[in-house]
Amino acid sequence: MKFIRRRPVPPLWLLGLLTFSGPVGMHIFVPALPAAAKDLHATPVALEMTISLYILGLAVGQLLYGPASDRFGRRPALLVAFRYSRSPAWPGSLLRMSIRSS
Repeated sequence: MKFIRRRPVPPLWLLGLLTFSGPVGMHIFVPALPAAAKDLHATPVALEMTISLYILGLAVGQLLYGPASDRFGRRPALLVAFRYSRSPAWPGSLLRMSIRSS
């Protein structure tokens, strides 16, 4: 008799945490906008732009993650996403390099 090895099922709380992480970031950040504007000596308009960029980042992430998870599976796509999310400064550094070169 052959035994079938099953992959362990990830805990449901982990899946909920991954799904919940995008909106909870917005709910944490929005109430802090006035204090951030004061501390950073920035205009409220400039900090409101960060909200737009945050939502744009979520949208682009979904557009990239959806087809990648269909093609390669959820686990490899999540591992690649975690790899790049551990270094959140890389888009800013690329933007800075492109601004300096122009």
